[in-house]
This record gives sequence, structure tokens and C-alpha cells, in this order.
Amino acid sequence: MEVDVRIFIIPKEEILDPAAKTLHENLDKLGYEISEVSIGKCVDIRIKKGDDITSTVEKICKNILVNELTEDFSYMILH
Repeated sequence: MEVDVRIFIIPKEEILDPAAKTLHENLDKLGYEISEVSIGKCVDIRIKKGDDITSTVEKICKNILVNELTEDFSYMILH
């Protein structure tokens, strides 16, 4: 058996995100009342169910996918 996991990676709040700023400004010009915009990455992986899913995802994120100085991550287990 396998488990699908979706990982979301976004810049930390204190990191300047020029693309998100531009998108926010354009949405505002179009009349949308948006309080915050963040642009990040979404990664889908499939893990063997016998593994410790939480531990495996945390290790993958911290060791490979995420620069913890500039990015935060969250994930959800899909079924």
C-alpha cells in the first residue's frame, strides 16, 4: 500500500516575495479585496504505507525540498 502526500512550500512572512506583491497589486486594481497573497510550490509524493509517514515527510522537506531559512512548509495526507 502507498499513501499520497501533498506538500505546500511558501516563503516565510518576513521574506520579500516580489511575484506575490505584484499579484496582490493587480488583484487590487481589478477590484478584488485580497488581504494577503503568497506564491509557493506544491509537491505531490507517494510514500510506502509501511514507512512512518510523518517522519518521512518531515525528513524529505527538511533535507531536500525546503530551505528553512526562507521557506515554511505544511503537508496533508491524501487518500
